[in-house]
Amino acid sequence: MKILQVCGGYSMGGLEQQTIKIAKGLINKGHELMIYCSKDSLISSKCKTENINYSEGLFDIGNNVFKNFKNTYKILKKFKPDIIHVQRSHDLFPIVLVLYIYKINTPLVFTRRMESSINKKTFFHKLIYKRINKAYAISSFIKDNLIATTPIKPDKVEVLNNGVDLKIFNPLNYDKKTCRKKYDMPLDATIIGMVGRISPMKGHKEFVRAASELFNNRNDKLFFAIIGGASVGEESFAQEIYKLAKTLLPSSNFRFYEFTDSVAEALATMDIFIFPSYRESFGNALLEAMAMQLPIVTTYAGGVKDIIICGENALCIEPKNHLQLVNAVNQLLNNEELKIKISIKARKTAEKHNFENYINKLENDYLDLIKKLNF
Repeated sequence: MKILQVCGGYSMGGLEQQTIKIAKGLINKGHELMIYCSKDSLISSKCKTENINYSEGLFDIGNNVFKNFKNTYKILKKFKPDIIHVQRSHDLFPIVLVLYIYKINTPLVFTRRMESSINKKTFFHKLIYKRINKAYAISSFIKDNLIATTPIKPDKVEVLNNGVDLKIFNPLNYDKKTCRKKYDMPLDATIIGMVGRISPMKGHKEFVRAASELFNNRNDKLFFAIIGGASVGEESFAQEIYKLAKTLLPSSNFRFYEFTDSVAEALATMDIFIFPSYRESFGNALLEAMAMQLPIVTTYAGGVKDIIICGENALCIEPKNHLQLVNAVNQLLNNEELKIKISIKARKTAEKHNFENYINKLENDYLDLIKKLNF
């Protein structure tokens, strides 16, 4: 099967990372795959590093609409995919336009990964979304948002939560002491951490404020780790967070780390994982922490509701409430039995979201769509 994965843009956030991850999974299944992306983008650089077939020319900076359209047609004509999977709503337009003009019947799949507040129910959008054969939403929350903001027919939309690679995210594969040495973390402290780009919606302010409260009101040795650099265009907000942490915590008890290629190793250093995001589409970092069998404190909002059962596989708090976060962490620190119970159930939840099953599901759906359109 020849698969064209489409993902434009110049950043390397969760959407682009998922595109690379899916591409590698499908290639490992023996399929021929190409990623169609923007020129000199981070995703094209990643394709080079990972030795993934790719082609540039999608919404390139400086190109006019006609040139982007021409690039898209050349790709489809040369690669001749059996199926096209668009990973970003912005990239639907050039693909659908070419499919309509040249009357190409290749099945079109779309994944909505982010919440949108833009109403896309114009005549123009009706034509675009009508051409989609199947749409995935990464959570029930995103499915509702997709149906509410676009003219897509609800029977075309299916929830497909992201998967986690249980071979990589397996606590048995990592030695905590070794991982802490790698990240220059104290070996004798309780490490409380979070993973995620530094962005206003991710809850870093609440994490730092809660860390300060915990540090000042407990006698045990605590260390706070934040894994993830500033989001593109939000560097000034990151500086606010760095300054806040420096003001509220002694430098020996907290550290910021840039993004790492081994998130599992970073998670293996931790004793408690915090996910304070205000409104998450799904929560890949959360699922990865669950796979690493960590006791978790999380906000209960947006897409996390698909995988979290409050009091069972995580303790839940309200968004923007650092005092609730302090209380939840104290519960875990004071109750070893609760920590163990939540961490075990977190791992069991993650096992239901195995990335291998995710790839098998995609593969079977692709084949079904191809088969239907050939009859």
